[in-house]
Amino acid sequence: MYCLKSFVFGIGSLLLTVSCNQQPESSDETNPAANTPEVRVINGVSSKGPISNALIELIAFDPNDGSATGTPIATATTGANGQWSVSIPAAQHTVALLIKSSGGNYLDESDPEPDPAKKRRISFAPADSITGVLFPGFNTASVTMMTAALIEKSRIESNGTSFLNVLNNNRNIAISALGFDPFTISAANPLSPASSASVDAIEYAMYLGGMATALNSAAILLGVPVPDFAIVQGFILDMADGRLNGVNQAGAVTVLVNSVAKTFPTTINLNRSITRFRNNNFAAYAVTPVTSIVTVNEAVLVATGANASPNAIDD
Repeated sequence: MYCLKSFVFGIGSLLLTVSCNQQPESSDETNPAANTPEVRVINGVSSKGPISNALIELIAFDPNDGSATGTPIATATTGANGQWSVSIPAAQHTVALLIKSSGGNYLDESDPEPDPAKKRRISFAPADSITGVLFPGFNTASVTMMTAALIEKSRIESNGTSFLNVLNNNRNIAISALGFDPFTISAANPLSPASSASVDAIEYAMYLGGMATALNSAAILLGVPVPDFAIVQGFILDMADGRLNGVNQAGAVTVLVNSVAKTFPTTINLNRSITRFRNNNFAAYAVTPVTSIVTVNEAVLVATGANASPNAIDD
């Protein structure tokens, strides 16, 4: 069972309920080592759909501006289901670490083709990266477009100072808006969530499928048949203010389409995209314990993490 803590935010007296000791979805990867006083074993997933053959790097954050610093602490390569596992020194598991997922390929969840063997497979170039965070005290992590957007949100809002505090606040804001922790929950496969996976992992999978559907809509509106990494990056930048509406803190989001700068679409509704994905994949989710359609509260997600320092209140 989970233990519960409540956090009260100074901004809008936002009350959050945060679950801890969350159990990861079972992995088909082999752990490189067992936990010891000197070593921590970390298991995670990289998912756009599940990204196979991606390079995973764990890197220290600059605590002020959130940039990556130094050489990787650990590296791994994702398996067929996007899962990865690394060992890191326990002494380096005391602060948040950047997780960088580069390259690899994935099945496009938004492709309506019902046969998984015939769905389109999209590849990232080796330099194409999405990011996540390993938080201290957790041994699981996900790297997704949502985690990448929250990192970008925190970098913008911290404005070069106290990035780690802003990041933690935005993590708690996201938990309230989504109903699960997008950083520490290992997302299930959006196209075939295991019925044995946790409710949070299955809800995360549905959310990622909805994001993929919204991304595909963006590609069509931008005049391209398949969302390439430039459109993925545009989606992440759009969500950096917590809302999918074509703008972020800096104004209109633009992407390069065939070397031409275009404005990211402003008319895509994320919750409708989640509903569409769930309806298109009804059979896959009907056998899971998740019976309702996930929604995201964008009105909560847009709250800034810069002035939302949480105070923990024990039960």
